Amino acid sequence: MKKSLVLLCLLLFSYLKFDAIGCQNIVLNASFLLSQGYDNQSIFFSISANISSIDPNTFNSYTQLSDLFIESNLLKSRMDFSFNKISEIGPGTFSSLSNMETIELNNNRITEFDNSSFVGLMYLTSVNISRKKISNMAPGTFANFSNLNSVDLTYNDLKQIDNSVFAGSVNLRQVYLTGNPIISRASLQSICPTSGCIVYF
Repeated sequence: MKKSLVLLCLLLFSYLKFDAIGCQNIVLNASFLLSQGYDNQSIFFSISANISSIDPNTFNSYTQLSDLFIESNLLKSRMDFSFNKISEIGPGTFSSLSNMETIELNNNRITEFDNSSFVGLMYLTSVNISRKKISNMAPGTFANFSNLNSVDLTYNDLKQIDNSVFAGSVNLRQVYLTGNPIISRASLQSICPTSGCIVYF
């Protein structure tokens, strides 16, 4: 029965979009991606499946990857998409990853985030979006993330940050801004929602 279910899940996957709602404990790895037609020249993934884990180095060979959408899965704790060529995080991309605590997106090609980029990450504690070309953070991008503790924005192109970017994130303790061409450093502390938060620049 279990084997039949797995085969059924695999049959439900299409070339450009995985759609396997109801299938359980899918492990995402490089071999699985290749079996579904995603070679290392792929630039777009849209994954809709009950993925329970992503193997280390799964995306290492996908150097052309620019867009990634993941939904309806069982991933927990940490997701690392560092050192790729992701240029955009679509609104609600992480909306089904409510258990995710750490997101690593450093060293990609993203230039901005809007205030729905991280919607649904209710347990998010740490975000690393350093070493990109980010020039704009929309107001409210990280507003009301009650568990958020640390955000790394080092070595981007930020000249200023709206005071509402972190509004309501009462447990935020560290914001790292080293290597940004901030125009007025005197006002940076005002981006912190509480006195217990420190901005490093």
